[in-house]
Amino acid sequence: MRNKVIISINLIIILFLLAILFFKNLIPIESNFLRQILIYTIGLLVVFAGVRIFYSDKIGDFAFTTKNKVSKKVKRNARLIGLLIGIITNIAIIFMIDADDYLKGYHIIQKIVLAILLAPIVEEIIFRGYIQTILGFAFAKYKTHKIFWLPIILTSLIFSLLHFTAIKTINIYQTISIVILALAIGLFAGYFKEKYNSLIPSINLHIFSNMGAFFALLIVLIISPSTAHKQIARINKPTYHFDMNDSTMFMNSLMDFSIYEKILPDSMRGKFQNIPVATLLTIDSTGKIVDIQLDSIRNEKYKITSEYYKSKALEVANKLPDFVPPKNLKGDTTILFYVSF
Repeated sequence: MRNKVIISINLIIILFLLAILFFKNLIPIESNFLRQILIYTIGLLVVFAGVRIFYSDKIGDFAFTTKNKVSKKVKRNARLIGLLIGIITNIAIIFMIDADDYLKGYHIIQKIVLAILLAPIVEEIIFRGYIQTILGFAFAKYKTHKIFWLPIILTSLIFSLLHFTAIKTINIYQTISIVILALAIGLFAGYFKEKYNSLIPSINLHIFSNMGAFFALLIVLIISPSTAHKQIARINKPTYHFDMNDSTMFMNSLMDFSIYEKILPDSMRGKFQNIPVATLLTIDSTGKIVDIQLDSIRNEKYKITSEYYKSKALEVANKLPDFVPPKNLKGDTTILFYVSF
């Protein structure tokens, strides 16, 4: 009876952990990075407190320490599996989906710290170390094999479903891909934890799986530079400020728009550089672009004769949204917009 009560309390603790992980964006902290650090800190404190209070006699089952040594071969295999999962999944995402940045709102250093260091360690402690072990206790009577698959599968499903929160920053297809990636990580990491009663292989697998996104981009960069460029441009797309009352910000936004909105095929890449195709944008008093034309005089001056570049320049210009017009604008006005290749 006492054991059932303890398990019930810990299942409630698990629900609390999942709630704060799922609803983390409700925490009133502006910095995404600091909010994530707070969530991880709370999660670890709750986990360690729960284990210390209720399972101090079984603390070894949670594999929080490195007492249970694993061989270099096991760790190497875990890294290889994680890397393969990460590379294959991310290559599929790059080629099949217009991928957005999963960690929008984070600085590049923060992304590296989260993806390569914090997330693998903290999430493995919470999910494989704590949740999977508690579920193992809860379903102990169903244990018929050396590898306890039921808690592994349940923990992996929970871990993967939590990644549906990514849909707040990326599209549904990429979200589903990340959920599948998380499920694969969970199953393999869970296996390693149960097999060797250690989180070291699981953490290694998780780290290298997250690193797989970087290696996948390098591979695609070699196979199809234009595809890689498209995804890099999409992920690193700047914030545009098309307010004509701030001339510096407006011109910088036009320049960034020219750089990030054009995609060249592999056959054209690197053959020509610093080719500015001049376009003329006619804007009405509301900021709406009412006409787009090539500036034939300037293009002739720069000896721009390629119809391909001219057509691509018009495509880029046609992607421009409406502007915030100057406050004193009464009628239509025309501005010069260079699309550089």
